Amino acid sequence: MGIVTQLPGAFDKYRQRRVAPYAFFGMVYYTCNWFQQDGKITAAELGAIFLKIFTKGVFVDSKG
Repeated sequence: MGIVTQLPGAFDKYRQRRVAPYAFFGMVYYTCNWFQQDGKITAAELGAIFLKIFTKGVFVDSKG
């Protein structure tokens, strides 16, 4: 949980700090079942997408 607790202000409740690593690793470990290296996105692009989802969520800000 070291990395998770370093995200400033993101996980202020114990339950969130405890669940976040499981959510992250669940998302990442399943990738090998569907990701294709010769597919539409590169591994680097996928990494950037995962980072954005995990640190900012999946909702689009209506302000742009």
